[in-house]
Amino acid sequence: FDHVPVVGLPLEDGAATLSEITAQAIASGILALPEMPKEVIVGGGGRYNPVLMERLRALVPCVILPCEAKGWNGDLIEAEAFAYLAIRCLAELPNSWPGTTGVSQPTVGGTICDPCDYS
Repeated sequence: FDHVPVVGLPLEDGAATLSEITAQAIASGILALPEMPKEVIVGGGGRYNPVLMERLRALVPCVILPCEAKGWNGDLIEAEAFAYLAIRCLAELPNSWPGTTGVSQPTVGGTICDPCDYS
């Protein structure tokens, strides 16, 4: 997002504006899906923002839940996902498929970089 919409606004108004822009962007993505999901599970820090969650519930005609409602640890799920992808890369197993990302064949994504190679 660009900071221009909130330049010169008081802190509270800027925060409210950014929350609304975020809610509208997420809702637009969900509403553009070919079929409305039964529920949307929210991860990341935004799930702690009660205004954002309230706006999502108002804008999207399905159930909006924080990932903890499914028994997932929302503070670890992103790290767990990246660890899963890294292990698949190390094992030279695909982590990208035609049906999910449009690649032509199952593909190993990512590159392992050794920081010692850059000293």
